[in-house]
Amino acid sequence: MVKKLKFICILFLAFCITGCGMSESQVEKNKNENSEIENTEETKEQSMVENDNNSLIYSIMEIPLEKSKQYGVKLFEFEERKEVLNFLNTQNANEIFNNTISVKANLDSTVLNNGEVAYRTNYKKTVDETEFLYYGEVNENSEPTGMGIILEKIPVENNDPLIFVTYVGNFKNGFYDGYGISFEYPEMFAVFDDEVYIKNQTLFNGRIISEGYFSQGLYNGNINYFECDINNAIWGLEDPMDDLTLDDLIYNIKVATYENDILNGKYTEYIYGELAFTGEVENGIPNGEGKKYQTYSQNHFLEYEGNFENGVYSGYGKQYSTTTGKLIYEGYFKDGVYNGKGILYDENTGEIKHEGEFYNGDIK
Repeated sequence: MVKKLKFICILFLAFCITGCGMSESQVEKNKNENSEIENTEETKEQSMVENDNNSLIYSIMEIPLEKSKQYGVKLFEFEERKEVLNFLNTQNANEIFNNTISVKANLDSTVLNNGEVAYRTNYKKTVDETEFLYYGEVNENSEPTGMGIILEKIPVENNDPLIFVTYVGNFKNGFYDGYGISFEYPEMFAVFDDEVYIKNQTLFNGRIISEGYFSQGLYNGNINYFECDINNAIWGLEDPMDDLTLDDLIYNIKVATYENDILNGKYTEYIYGELAFTGEVENGIPNGEGKKYQTYSQNHFLEYEGNFENGVYSGYGKQYSTTTGKLIYEGYFKDGVYNGKGILYDENTGEIKHEGEFYNGDIK
């Protein structure tokens, strides 16, 4: 069983190291183009992983980081990223896969401060064979503690199971705790032929990636979150066995600060490669200064900039037309509508239609 498992894992490593499903020349081309456009210290920091080629998850992390640069996203940078990537490297591959242990995953729920329920996973060593494997230290209660790796066995019809890296980073008492990188595979992968899935395994494994700080299994601190629309990218190919390139991939990206799994603080979100929101968030919804952009259309216009309260326009702000991008109102809002002093403009001519008091969205 150990030898068979090792073979499967090494097969997985081969996909990770070569960056299967991604054109290497395309990645290199994008690197060169970006370095020509901007060669600042900030860009260098965003490329922290570029020299960590010994990392077994380098190819998975590299793709969303390259895409972030293409979109112009300013990500959180983590000093621990390099250490965690290097923990899972080619030099200790045999050590890792010869010394994994079975762990059971216990899902529990916790009620957050805003009343919502969050789910987290606690891992614990077991004598039973499970779909989860762990490499790292355990405490006296047989729970992962310290730096470690969770691997997951994914069944594939008529084939040996595939082995995924689910998480690499820090643990405490069986929970993700401290800096870590987590990976989720898409549940829809079964709609593709096995060979399509295997060929694009690196991208499937990196469909959803989050990196940053955890506490007792919950997001707590700065988080970079990447979600790749891998399914539509493959369906968009003339032949699903064709190579995907960086330009074929579209990402939703969130740069967020959490307090016990609740969004609090500065927040930036890109939807399908376009900036959707940037500003202050409290208890998961916009509160304070922010900018909201139109998405899911041919036009990408700024829709609103100003103050939010409980997720709606309140206080002073400016509203723009979603069809022309021109300013149509500046002044005060309450509960999402015009309220107080303001100026209403004709979106075609830019001329003032009304200047004065508004009430409940209409002229007072």
